[in-house]
Amino acid sequence: MPFRLFDAPLREPSQFVGFAGNQIDRQSETRADDSVEQALADPSTRLLLMHGGRLYLKHEDGSFDPWFGATESKAFDVSLDRGVLLGFSEAGPVLAVPAGVEPEQLPETIKAIDYRSVYMQGLIDEAAAGALAQG
Repeated sequence: MPFRLFDAPLREPSQFVGFAGNQIDRQSETRADDSVEQALADPSTRLLLMHGGRLYLKHEDGSFDPWFGATESKAFDVSLDRGVLLGFSEAGPVLAVPAGVEPEQLPETIKAIDYRSVYMQGLIDEAAAGALAQG
């Protein structure tokens, strides 16, 4: 069977694997010990809030938004000292942070959805799904 160059997929094959769309630059080689604190001082920092195998998502007008600002996340009793700096996106630093508020106590505009369902239902974009997998 001959190999046909122009029949090759447009994307590298591993990009077809779930959670492969992580676009975060980890910059792990250049991180300081206080990198989480430095990231939290940046107003563009975005947080993924997680609790008990679930991702907290803002739910408005039928769409889901996984990103929280540091100030708005305080309402969910986050443990910023246990946050993990995932790296840096074009929009700024990205952290995964454990939330303390139980899913049953969330306001109606916030949904706690298990990671697999978030991915399988396509509730967030590829870049956010990649960040979720890393987190």
